[in-house]
Parts: sequence; structure tokens; C-alpha cells
Amino acid sequence: MVATALERLQAALAAGNAGEAESIARAALDDDPGEFLIRAHLGSLVMARGEVEEAVEHFQAAVEAGPEVAELHNELGNALALAGEPVWAEAALRRASELEPEVAQIHNNLGNVLRQQGRLADAIDSYRVALELAPDYGEAFGNLGIALQESGDIDGAIGQYRAAIERRPKDALSHTHLGVALAAKGELEAAVAAHRRALEHDPDLVEAHNNLGIALKDQGALARAADSYRIALALRPGDAAIHSNLLMSLCYDPAVDGAALLAAHREWDAAHGSGVPPSFEDDADPDRVLRVGYVSPDFYSHSVASFVEPVLAHHDRSQVFVACYSDVAEPDLVTARLKSASDLWRDTVGMSDTSLFGQIREDRIDILVDLAGHTANNRLPVFARRAAPVQATWIGYPATTGLAAMDYRLTDDWADPPGTSDGWHSETLLRLPGGSSATGRRRIVPSRPKRRAKGRSTSRRSTTSPKSAQRWSRPGRRRFRRRPARGCC
Repeated sequence: MVATALERLQAALAAGNAGEAESIARAALDDDPGEFLIRAHLGSLVMARGEVEEAVEHFQAAVEAGPEVAELHNELGNALALAGEPVWAEAALRRASELEPEVAQIHNNLGNVLRQQGRLADAIDSYRVALELAPDYGEAFGNLGIALQESGDIDGAIGQYRAAIERRPKDALSHTHLGVALAAKGELEAAVAAHRRALEHDPDLVEAHNNLGIALKDQGALARAADSYRIALALRPGDAAIHSNLLMSLCYDPAVDGAALLAAHREWDAAHGSGVPPSFEDDADPDRVLRVGYVSPDFYSHSVASFVEPVLAHHDRSQVFVACYSDVAEPDLVTARLKSASDLWRDTVGMSDTSLFGQIREDRIDILVDLAGHTANNRLPVFARRAAPVQATWIGYPATTGLAAMDYRLTDDWADPPGTSDGWHSETLLRLPGGSSATGRRRIVPSRPKRRAKGRSTSRRSTTSPKSAQRWSRPGRRRFRRRPARGCC
């Protein structure tokens, strides 16, 4: 009997020959494009090597050819999630769950895309459904732990991680997730031990090396932290977030001088920057309203928000249109106040950097302000592509971003004395008279502690009066000028 194309493809996969399997799949689809199982296999093969957009196309074609097959909708949802399209991913996974409501993996995957959107309560419900269907489903225990931790229930998260480890003792991801939760409680030695156990089970687990670096950094073991980050980057060179974690740790190290710090930050731009900047329409009308955008993951009860709030309040709305791009998974009362002080508010949780870049361009922002630097959950890849004609960084980070596309860093004579630190920045330093930061009179009290998986630090700033906030928030048309694109050094 002559083996079918599907049988030959499956045999190649079983033998570990992905290249042969892909060749078989493409040849079979040339003969019959409607072979949806072969199409789905091809989608999985290209997704495994990082070709996510092509994988989405194959899974969409497979779904069209086999609309009643739940697994096809499930795989399409997973691919869409990787492509940074969580809303479409949710739709695909909900269709999969309608077709096969008793499959725990589908509910687990649905929980993942809900969490990607910041809908933690809904994600928790999906993970619990998965566990009701499969009580020993270790992966769902781990994912439930992550959602609980992100919602502030650290003890609940620890319980779920330990349940996952009990069922899968060698699951490295569960061990490193446990380490992150222990670190959130301040149990750094136990956290380091958990990350090291993860690496015993999987020495190439990038997340464990990164998380170990964070815990070591928090212990003050800066050299060892940097080593861990570098191992993680060697395993995954294109990960901008891990690279930012390395830079954050270097900021604390007294052995790293300003010149070395700048060089390290420029390396981030060389690795993750975009090269040629886009063009912008030149609207030189001096009387038009300036469109200013602020980008931050900290628009909640966070120290950064306390500096931003009076600035938003004192913008002259006859001259400035204020847009905020918020990466806050759990909004609170501070988030609501900041939103009410904005002309345009966009929730960007779950939005890919590419999608956010496109949205900012569509919003026609004139001046885009970064409020995170290289701290956790930053959007520097968006700035690296130059989403606005003028870009500046302020308040969230104690050093240069290193970006050729970042034009200015807002500071003052106290934080950066003239002539001392100018040479340590890729940006032009704009020293604001009277101080570069001010807090309002309102005291911010968080409703509960917010913990994040990645290291975060905010530099200390002097508190000045509301008059400084008014000065900061003036349009400053003569000071902010579009600068020509600079090459990366």
C-alpha cells in the first residue's frame, strides 16, 4: 500500500525530521489546498520556527476547510495570541470550546489569552474550568498561579505553583514561577533556590535565567545577576525585555561608569532598534493644538503616577491635546483620575508593539513621552521605531535609554548637573528650570500591593511645588523641535 501524504508527513515528524515534513506538506498542498489536516501541520511547523504570521494564515485556511474541527480553532487561537492579537485569539478559542466543551486544554488556552488582555478574573475562571475537567492538569495549575499572582493573591499563587510541582516535579516553569512569587513576598533566598531548581531540570530555560537574575539583583549580587541575564540573552538574543533587565541591573552597579552605561544602552538599540525611521507629514501651523502622548505601564497607584498627575492637570487644553497609552492590567482609582484628565485614553494591555506603533501613528501624536525607560513592561521597541516626530523620556528611569530615536530626556540641574552627564546620554538633556518633577497635594494610597514579575525601580526625585508642574506642562514650542534621525553608534 502506498502511504498517503499525511502518513508520510507524520512519519517524518516522528523521526524528528521537520524539514522533510514541511516539504511533504507543501507538496501535498500544491496538489490539494483543501487538505486541512496537512495545512494545520504546516502551520505548526512554521510557528515552531517563529514564522507566526505565516502560521496564522495556514490555520485560518485550515479552519475554513474544516470549520467543525475544534482543534483547528484551538491552534488558530494559539497562533493569534503569539501574533499579538488576543481579541481574535479569544474568538477562535471560544469557538473551539463551543465545539468541544469538555477539552481542558482549550479552556487553559482561553485563560491565557484572557490574561493577555488583562482580564484576570475571567482568566482565573477559565483555568478553574480546565482543572475541573482535568484535576491533575499541571500546566493549568501553573497558569492559574500566574493569574492569581498578577491579581495580587501571592499566597494563592504559591499554592497553585506547589500543586503544579506536586503533579509534575520536573516542570522547570512551575519552579521558576514559584521563585517569582516567593521573591514578591521578600523571600529572596528561597526564590533563588527555586530558580536554581528550575535550571537543574532545564538548563536552557530562558525564563529561569531571567528570573534568577532579578532575584540576584534584588539581593544586591549585581555581577551574578548580570551573568544570569547574559545567559538568558545568549539563549534568546532578540528578547528586548530581558535586555532591559540587564541594563536596569547595570544602573545599580558602582563598577559601571557613565560611559560604559551609555555603551551598554546603545547595544540595546543596535539589537532591537528599527533602522530607518518613518516619515511624517510636516504641519508647521503655529496655532494648531499640539498632540502629546504619554506611554506607561504605571498609570495606577505607583510613584510615577504621582508625578504625572499634576502635569496632566496643568496642560493648557487650548494648546495641548493629551493622549495616554496605558499598560495597566488592573486599573484603580488613580487610573480613573488620570483617565479623566486625558483627552484620549487607550488601554494597551495585550497589544503588540507593532499594533501600538500603528495606533500612535494613527492618532497623529506630535510629541510622545516615555515614562518607563528600561523598567518592566516598557514600550521602548515602539519608540525605537519612532512613533512620533518628537520623542522624549521622563521620570521612570535614572539613565539614558540609549535609543537613537529618543530625542530628549527631561531632567534638571540637580539630577544632571550641566557638563557632568550630557556625555552619558544618547538623548539631548532638557533641564527644566525649577525642577523636572512635582507631585500633587493628593496622597496616593494603593488599595493592595501590586507585584510584577520583572524588576522595577524608580529613581528618587525632589518634590517641588505645583508651579513647577505648570511650567513643565506648557507647550514649549521653542524648546521641542523635531531632530533629524541619528545613526546608531
